[in-house]
Amino acid sequence: MTAVINHLDTSDDLTVIGESMRPLLTNEMGSSIEIYDTTGRTDMGPPPHQHDWDEIYVMLEGELDVVIGDEAPRRLAPGAVAFVPGGTTHAYRIASDGTRFLTILSTGNGLSFFRQMDEEVSFPPDLGDVVRIATGHGIEFAG
Repeated sequence: MTAVINHLDTSDDLTVIGESMRPLLTNEMGSSIEIYDTTGRTDMGPPPHQHDWDEIYVMLEGELDVVIGDEAPRRLAPGAVAFVPGGTTHAYRIASDGTRFLTILSTGNGLSFFRQMDEEVSFPPDLGDVVRIATGHGIEFAG
């Protein structure tokens, strides 16, 4: 493993179902975790899903409604952190314009998933394409 120093201005945005995900730290850079600067419009966010890796959301600006497992939705504001263990069904919805948060993945290769979504899925998305790509990266949708 090598040390990595990166800057927000050196990363290209990936568009994933209407959200912007800017890679700050990835497996390709030699890190065992991945960090993305995530922004989007109100009501954007993934449907309930699960994957093997842990996921963390660190709120920087705006508000985010997060559902983890069978819990009721919880509204996160700047300074809040949500931890989702791998294998747990979860979803979120951006609750206000200008929302910005860090998405942190423990393992797995999120970059390859996000990159493929950016390259192959436009907005509004074709759900068949989303399911096909997600399944290929070990992501399962609930229901």
